[in-house]
Amino acid sequence: MLSGFMWAVATASWFITNRSLSEPVAFTILSTLPPAIGALIGTFVFKEITTKSNRIRLAIGLITALLSAILSALSKKAKQSC
Repeated sequence: MLSGFMWAVATASWFITNRSLSEPVAFTILSTLPPAIGALIGTFVFKEITTKSNRIRLAIGLITALLSAILSALSKKAKQSC
């Protein structure tokens, strides 16, 4: 039941985001952030990643994903102001 509710919220968010941002920007944001959240939950709740070297690799990957989402959102703003 909870997963169905989460799916419905995600689908509604997808349509709202597509309306306010362009599709390439929205797709970049919505396809990179959920796996990042899943990786964080797996690391801190389920203790799936235990070694320091793997945590460093995960941190680098998460930072890269977050930066790509931020830069995609900012590129939409930059195009609007030009």
